[in-house]
Amino acid sequence: MANETIIVYEIPVYIIITITASVLIGILIQMLAHYLTKKREKKKAFMQKYQEFYSNVITPISIYMNIKTNPHKYHDVYENVIESDLLDITISHLEKNIKHASPQLLKVYEDYMATEYYQTGRGIKRDVYKHSLVYFMISDLIKTSKGMSIYTSEDKRKLKRLKYYYGLCAIALEYFEMEDVERILLIEGFFGAKIKYDDFDEVMLSLQHEKSRNIILNHINSLDTKNKQNFDDLLNLI
Repeated sequence: MANETIIVYEIPVYIIITITASVLIGILIQMLAHYLTKKREKKKAFMQKYQEFYSNVITPISIYMNIKTNPHKYHDVYENVIESDLLDITISHLEKNIKHASPQLLKVYEDYMATEYYQTGRGIKRDVYKHSLVYFMISDLIKTSKGMSIYTSEDKRKLKRLKYYYGLCAIALEYFEMEDVERILLIEGFFGAKIKYDDFDEVMLSLQHEKSRNIILNHINSLDTKNKQNFDDLLNLI
């Protein structure tokens, strides 16, 4: 049997590398294009939500809390100003744009709506739920604005502080009248205590009495001993 000649074709290594690199680059380009498309869609959805809803509520809720945390409020603010109107304006905008509400916000809104039908229990917590609604509105804004390059670091810090104050206000209203709640809110700005801007979502959704009590105690206990004496009457009530 005659010997057969076998011809072996060798593909140069550089061609294999070139093909492999081209495939990988193509995949990376597709992934990047998909990512950028999703990011544009997310930003477009956020801007629509912002223009229809958040742009109308940030100003009133900011002014409201600025008044509540102003130690010279009775001197600086007009005598006939009804502060709660600012919350009512905010909730009115929420009701007109309820499609933008998160599941958490909808749950609190349901509790708020129920206060119109009960005389006791939830019925006496209308102000608690008003402030809870604003807390979760701000929480949604912070979450949905991540990666949008909309806010500066200072803007984000202000939003976190504003959210913290509304959460603290809602929790404190479970125990005290608004006049005493305002004293508690003044701790950071007026007494100079260093407050961590914690999330109160779990406590405010479940209304766990012991945890909400601890939040108020931790807030007051952030003061030095001398300043803490100004709140002895409140500490005895918790």
